[in-house]
Amino acid sequence: MLRAGRAANTFSELLQLLQKTPAGALRSALQDPGQDSNTGLHRHVQSAKELGIVVATLSKKKLWQIALGLIPQFRARNVEADVIAYNVGISSCERSQAWNSAIELLDTMTREGLVPDEVTFNSMMSACGRWWAHAVESLREFVFRSGMSPTTYSFNSCLGACERCGQWTLASALFLHMSVCKAETDAYTVSSTINACRAKPQPWLTAMELLQEIPLRKLVPNEIIHSSVMQACASSSQWKEVLHGFNAMRAQSVAPGTITYNIAIRACAGGACWQLALQLFSELQSDLRPGGDSYAALLASFEASSLWAMASKLAGVIREHFSGEHFATCRG
Repeated sequence: MLRAGRAANTFSELLQLLQKTPAGALRSALQDPGQDSNTGLHRHVQSAKELGIVVATLSKKKLWQIALGLIPQFRARNVEADVIAYNVGISSCERSQAWNSAIELLDTMTREGLVPDEVTFNSMMSACGRWWAHAVESLREFVFRSGMSPTTYSFNSCLGACERCGQWTLASALFLHMSVCKAETDAYTVSSTINACRAKPQPWLTAMELLQEIPLRKLVPNEIIHSSVMQACASSSQWKEVLHGFNAMRAQSVAPGTITYNIAIRACAGGACWQLALQLFSELQSDLRPGGDSYAALLASFEASSLWAMASKLAGVIREHFSGEHFATCRG
């Protein structure tokens, strides 16, 4: 609970108080109506803009449920939330993966006669997470209400939902439809589409097709795109294509990151290329910092080549330094 004598006298002081006070103390004060004197919240928030700022501040402290509860409280005091305040609330639902609360907020703002804008629907699509159907419906609703073509950000928000739930058919359709709407594609667009297509049979073929199409869309493949293509090839057990992609990436002067190195090292197990795996691991040690996934990838290559003594020694290193770590990147 907030200490006595810390009540704010102005909105500026209130904002500083909210920013500096620990989340636990704020939660205790704001959940108890009798403690409002400790913050001055209801005295100093007098406009929709100020309400939006307060909602955003509380959401950053992961107090999004309390933040959303303020909207009806202030509406009862004739402090009407505007579109910006609702957008902030829906964005907080996105960060908290509370898609049902986001939908409720959208319904509330439309009942109040507010017109959702592009930010509203983009936040809605992102908040939907794995509920891809709601994301698609939000995209359609935006087009219907605004009469405008979706932007790159709008498509990417929807593609992100498709990626998370493996809706590769819809992701491919959205990717193609972007050119119809004259929406530019970016690295996120391509990587999300490729990652969504990992749920389909032989995803590496689709990934390679998309990679060849990138120059036509005036894009230069970066590490994110190359990594997505390599992962799609790895999912199809196309270890040669993974290593070819890794070499092509470096030939284009695109520096690989740790995750990209891990994918390449892991691919070496498919061809029992333990020497190459060891070489890549050494390069990773020189350029970056290998993590538990990196060691696990190298271990897989040793085991695939029946190098049991080397594998046993490396397994000991993993147990000593990465005990309990979840190795997600390298597991096929």
